[in-house]
Amino acid sequence: MAAPHVTVVAHLRASQHVVAVVASAHHRFLLRDDTIVGCEHREPSVRDQMAFGAMALMATVAFLDPKPRDALCLGLGAGTVPHFLRASGIRADVVEMCATVDELRTLLSPAATTAANHCC
Repeated sequence: MAAPHVTVVAHLRASQHVVAVVASAHHRFLLRDDTIVGCEHREPSVRDQMAFGAMALMATVAFLDPKPRDALCLGLGAGTVPHFLRASGIRADVVEMCATVDELRTLLSPAATTAANHCC
């Protein structure tokens, strides 16, 4: 099996790290150095689905009783979690410590832009 083709969409170098948006045929990833901090499907029809099983947090919202009215997301990543929470009727504020993640998020997805535009 051949390795998938990956394209660097954009990258920024900060004093101690590099943040990049890379795209494969099916996904876009937001990377901080060697760590994936966000991922989304590129196909619009499945963009709201979890890209990783570790994002099961989003799936648990349906089982919370009482349902929370507010949430604080520590780290924006791709913006998928706050976008999902807001779509579920939960007010979600976001705190992102890394300015370069915040700067490149707009290249990743509309969900990240929407999530950050409602940030505290």
